[in-house]
Amino acid sequence: MVSQTAAEWIIRAAQLVWLLLALWTVWLCIKTMNRRGHQTQINVIWYAFSLVFVIRITISVAAYLDGYSSLSLFLEQEMHIPSAYTLWLHDWLTNIRDELVLVISIIVVAVVPQLLTYGLAGIFGCAKPPALVWYFEELAAWILIKFLAALSAIVFEEAVSPIGFQAEAIGATPVSQIVQAALILMTAFGLGVLQTQLVDIVEGRSKASFSFAWAAWVRDQATRNLPKLPEPVSNDPGQH
Repeated sequence: MVSQTAAEWIIRAAQLVWLLLALWTVWLCIKTMNRRGHQTQINVIWYAFSLVFVIRITISVAAYLDGYSSLSLFLEQEMHIPSAYTLWLHDWLTNIRDELVLVISIIVVAVVPQLLTYGLAGIFGCAKPPALVWYFEELAAWILIKFLAALSAIVFEEAVSPIGFQAEAIGATPVSQIVQAALILMTAFGLGVLQTQLVDIVEGRSKASFSFAWAAWVRDQATRNLPKLPEPVSNDPGQH
């Protein structure tokens, strides 16, 4: 039978493995996005993380210096922000279920009807390109990516907060919180890689675009009865 000490060492070793795996994946995702020329997207993810972390750690340090052991108590007594509002804000910033509902709602309302319209009209060869499909897809994707980056910052700050760790009641530890933060950040960067790769494919900048020859065939069939645009007339005298 495994002793309690041995079990704790096994758990710590597993946490270390997950932490290293998450950090390595983040590094790999950043390297991939950087190689593809998506430095702006890398900065967006890090900015979402940094903004939330700096705000949270600054307030925590102020609470610690004033002798508080509770962030919500400090905000209520020193900044006159009701604890009910603080709890609501924390829930809003960390509720991934509501965030997924928002993202899915954007896709269902803004994207799915346009794709369905294209498919139904395409049966008769008169489909017109959906308007703003990729805009709403990118909007939904980046809402989720930035939410995950901010959530990672919140979880990480809770683990290193100077006012002390506050999540023992749910069975968490500072180490497990740091691992969780790294895994959430890994997910954010992973989605960033997938999103930028999709954009590259759509805009023809990716080597993977060759595999989408079937998409060109579908487009040709769906638009077969639309008036064809006249070919541009060349002004090059050498072609006459």
